[in-house]
Amino acid sequence: MSTYNTITKMGLADVENISHHTLSSKGNEDILKVYLKTSDDSVFPDSCCFHFERTKPGCVVDSLEGSNPTLVKAVEELNLITKQQSNSEYRERLLNDLEKLELVMASKLKELRSGLDLFE
Repeated sequence: MSTYNTITKMGLADVENISHHTLSSKGNEDILKVYLKTSDDSVFPDSCCFHFERTKPGCVVDSLEGSNPTLVKAVEELNLITKQQSNSEYRERLLNDLEKLELVMASKLKELRSGLDLFE
């Protein structure tokens, strides 16, 4: 039986392809986003989102207090997976994320500057 029962039940059976995850909150809902390792030419999604209703509304997201028990177990399993990644994999992911952010920022700055040209 798999060590990662919760995330396997959520449809994430190929744990080797999990890159990292984030947790956020919106209203009375926790949102778990799991990022996957994919190549640039892949047709498969590079992330999956899971929404969980809070069992105790108004609790702080960072502590997972009041969160759905399935979410708590999933985060524990994902933390185990991401801790197993090597430093070089983590560094590579950070560099990749930084490059993507730079492209998005450059595009947005270009868009804003072209908007300013309308006022000249």
